[in-house]
Amino acid sequence: MNTYHITVDLPEKYASLIGAIIVHWSYQERLLADLTSALLNVSIKHGRVAVRSPRADEYITMIRQLMMLEGVECNSVNLNKLATHLRALDGIRNLVAHGIWFVDPTTEFPAVQNISGNWKPDPKGPKIARRIIPEGVVIDESGFRKIITSIKSTIQTTHSAHTEIVKKLEALRK
Repeated sequence: MNTYHITVDLPEKYASLIGAIIVHWSYQERLLADLTSALLNVSIKHGRVAVRSPRADEYITMIRQLMMLEGVECNSVNLNKLATHLRALDGIRNLVAHGIWFVDPTTEFPAVQNISGNWKPDPKGPKIARRIIPEGVVIDESGFRKIITSIKSTIQTTHSAHTEIVKKLEALRK
């Protein structure tokens, strides 16, 4: 079994891109919290206390249920598709933010250790839990930029849903 040396000294470019992912994801979560608070007709402070911090895709489930209770529909955004994208991005964000980083000896690129789920380290062998044999995931600059672009896309989609839903709520609550 290979042993890799953990590093905390990532290249500045990597650290900056990881930071951008974290900051964009925090904004995405805030938008979902804002929309949830609007549907509950409470301030963001009250919403934070009452709702806490669900995963992004769980916010969408909550938002859908609150929309049903309010009698509001969202025609501009496919919320099921948004939830799927958020679920995938949440996993990636958690991996880069909380994962253990090392330098891959074959590529000499920084890589992050994925310990979630199962994988096949040997394509011909059985699936094995990543907690037993972690998978090294190499993410280059282009990969980081694609993640950031995807998060920006979900932010834009969430903005669209927020605008439509809040406008309909305001009309109903007059």
